[in-house]
Amino acid sequence: MPSPSAKPCSIVIEFTLKPGKRREFSRSFEDFIGHERDGHIRTTVFEDREEPGHMVWMADWQDRAPAEEYLHSEQFGILLGAIRVLSSDASYRLIAESSEPGNFPLLPTERRPSNQEYIEFDPTRLRS
Repeated sequence: MPSPSAKPCSIVIEFTLKPGKRREFSRSFEDFIGHERDGHIRTTVFEDREEPGHMVWMADWQDRAPAEEYLHSEQFGILLGAIRVLSSDASYRLIAESSEPGNFPLLPTERRPSNQEYIEFDPTRLRS
């Protein structure tokens, strides 16, 4: 159970799959979300309806400390490496709940969605 002072946060990875890498990403999906770590709430991947292959991977955490620990873990390094192999661009950032936005670092991103609509990615529809 999180402490009363815990503030939820999310790790967000935004990337665009390379042509022909959709099926490979789908096959690896469970490996990408399989954190069995304290403080991890859920991981969801969304796909842009207007730009297929443009993905947003979001992991929600109960507090910033375990999220930062995960960012420095070997498991996150492997995840980021795999995404970089499968995508033409990738960026990540930590988004934390705070009463003062300057209290947490944001890692810069190269691309921010404007008016795109995202849907949850369903890897089962790609499996043959």
